[in-house]
Amino acid sequence: MHNSNSPAKHSSQQQQPPPHAAAQRAVRSAWQDLKYHRTQWQDLDDVGLRTANHLVNLVLQHTIAKGKARWNPALSEVFGWEEKMEEGLKADLEQPVKDLDLTLGKMGGHLKKMQAVYMRLETLIDDTANNLGEQYVYDVSLFQTRTLDTHVTMFKKIIDMYAWEASLKFRIAETLPTLRERKHAMFYLSAWLQQPYLDVETLNEIDELWALETSDDVG
Repeated sequence: MHNSNSPAKHSSQQQQPPPHAAAQRAVRSAWQDLKYHRTQWQDLDDVGLRTANHLVNLVLQHTIAKGKARWNPALSEVFGWEEKMEEGLKADLEQPVKDLDLTLGKMGGHLKKMQAVYMRLETLIDDTANNLGEQYVYDVSLFQTRTLDTHVTMFKKIIDMYAWEASLKFRIAETLPTLRERKHAMFYLSAWLQQPYLDVETLNEIDELWALETSDDVG
C-alpha cells in the first residue's frame, strides 16, 4: 500500500517551482544580458581611448609644428601658410575622427540594448502585478532577500550611469579635434579614461549583491 506521506512525495512537493518562477528567469536573463553589454562597452571604450589618444597626438604634433613655423622667416612670409597647416591637420584627423565616431556608435548601440532590456523589465513588473498580485513585485523576495521592484531599480541605476557616460563620451569626441593646448587635451583624455559617471563602487556593490542573491538559486 502506497504511503501518501512518503519522502518521495515530499521531495516532489518541495521541488515545485515558485509562483514567480517566470519572473526569476526573466530577471536572471536580463542581468546576463546587461553583463554582456557592459563587457562589450568596456572593450569598445578601450578601443575608443586608443583612437582618442592617437587623435590628440596628431593635434599636438601639428600644434608644435605650427609653433616652430612661426619662427621660420621663409615660411612666415608665405601667404596663407597657417590655413594650409590647418587644412593638413583636418585631413590627418579625418580617419581617426571617423574611427572614433564608429566606436561611439557601437557603444551607443549597446546602451540602447541595455535600455531595451530595462523596458522588458518594466513590462515584467506590470505582468507580474496583474497575474500574481502586487505583493510579488513589492513584498515577496524574488530570489533571496530583494524584491522584483528592487532588482529593476538596481538595473535602472546602472543603465542611467551608462547613459550619462555615453553623453560625456560624445561631447569629448566632438571637442578633441578642436583642442590646441596639451593641458586641455590631457584633461579630456583623463575624463574618457576615468569614466566619471560609472560609479565603480556602486557597480561592484550591485554586482556582489546580484551574486549573493542568486548564489543558492537553482531555478
